[in-house]
Amino acid sequence: MTSPTRILIIARSDGDAEWLVLLLSGLKEQGFEIGSVATPEQFLGSDSLQKSDVIVIDVSVDAEWSDLLLHDLTIQQSSTPVILTVEKQNASDMSSVVRRGAQDFIIKDSDTPEVVLRILLHATDRSHILRATQEAEERVRAIIENISDGILIVDEADTILYANPACEDLLNKPLIELLGAPLDIEIPESSQAVVEIEYSPEYSIIASLRWVPIRWEGRNVRLYTIRDISAEHEVREQLKRTKEEAERLAALKASFLANMSHELRMPLASIIGFAQLIEEGVENPDFKEFSGMIVESGNRLLETINSVLELTRLDAESFAIRQKNLSLAVEIRDVVNGLKPLLDEKMIPVKIVSDDDGWIRADPVVIQRIFTNIIGNAIKFTDEGEITVTISSGSQMITCAVSDTGIGIDPDFLPNVFDEFAQESMGRGRAHEGSGLGMAITRRLIQSMGGSIEVTSEKGKGSTFSVRFPRLAGTPEGD
Repeated sequence: MTSPTRILIIARSDGDAEWLVLLLSGLKEQGFEIGSVATPEQFLGSDSLQKSDVIVIDVSVDAEWSDLLLHDLTIQQSSTPVILTVEKQNASDMSSVVRRGAQDFIIKDSDTPEVVLRILLHATDRSHILRATQEAEERVRAIIENISDGILIVDEADTILYANPACEDLLNKPLIELLGAPLDIEIPESSQAVVEIEYSPEYSIIASLRWVPIRWEGRNVRLYTIRDISAEHEVREQLKRTKEEAERLAALKASFLANMSHELRMPLASIIGFAQLIEEGVENPDFKEFSGMIVESGNRLLETINSVLELTRLDAESFAIRQKNLSLAVEIRDVVNGLKPLLDEKMIPVKIVSDDDGWIRADPVVIQRIFTNIIGNAIKFTDEGEITVTISSGSQMITCAVSDTGIGIDPDFLPNVFDEFAQESMGRGRAHEGSGLGMAITRRLIQSMGGSIEVTSEKGKGSTFSVRFPRLAGTPEGD
């Protein structure tokens, strides 16, 4: 149930207030009731205001006291409506009093209960609106006064009309010096910008400055928000410097590897060539064995150097790609035929399963290199069983899965399979030789063709490398 609206009557005496009590008592059914009757002296300094929803000042209270009561209510920032009563002959003079804070007035012995009810309802409605507005303003002010961002209101002459407390720290000036002073920040034309605020020649901050046009006390002004982003700016600058340094070092590394690879290949080719001549030209079996070891080790080193050089070209994006329409099944059969000596040596069969030719748009040399690496790895790590190559076509992608029954990959190493120089078996005692660059290069080559690769494996049971390429749309035609 809604509580009744309580009315406080202020009069010189109870007798003076009798007519008001009689008039207002009839409004109980409309939700109004008389809370108390007090003299002006009793009202001032009491808690009557907190217990009242409407104040009605009787005509027996003179103009001086009425003004004093209205002034006191203004000081208290009260939204409680005040209604004056006047004699009929003085009604025309009450407009000035209303402008000083009264909501309305009642004409004694003239206004009917219906008119009084309308006056009370109008006054309380206005009071509720005023109270809600005041509370909203208080909430907004509390937010503005306590946020860490600076808030400024600046007029068309760049004069500061308002500044919140955060501006003291951001602009390094007390509020009393800011209000009415010119805004001595370089004002950007853009509604948001990053500016430097200098505290002294030795110290300044970087701030994010935003503004929006608003109306303020009937004028077109700008509302500025200022946020200290010195820390974020320094982090961004540091990241930028770090990125530039990383790019410089990467370029230096690529240049070094490319130059060193070329410098190493020439003498290494001579070493291998002369070792082959020695192997062919001597009869001593020990010398033949030693020269054969030189040739074998030299070829392995040359393969590593070639891999480093190829990886360097991929890093520098200087790898030439010549795309053609290719049948993936045909390319893989060519790769398997090229690896036949290795397969015969280990006596491992390769089974190719394909639902169609699987046409793609790619560089044939790159495709050959990709599957030579993948199938070659499967042969390298498989001692018994078989290797299966399965080609399957989807609506947009073609998948080629190379599965073996080899030693498999440890689950802890699986995430590092495609990392540069990563090898599961390390040290002199490792069972399989290699530089750890083959799968890193393979992934880079696949990505250069717009494809992807993933691996699944179980230790001791084998691995499956699945490569996906975009399917060639339409009917393949010759290039």
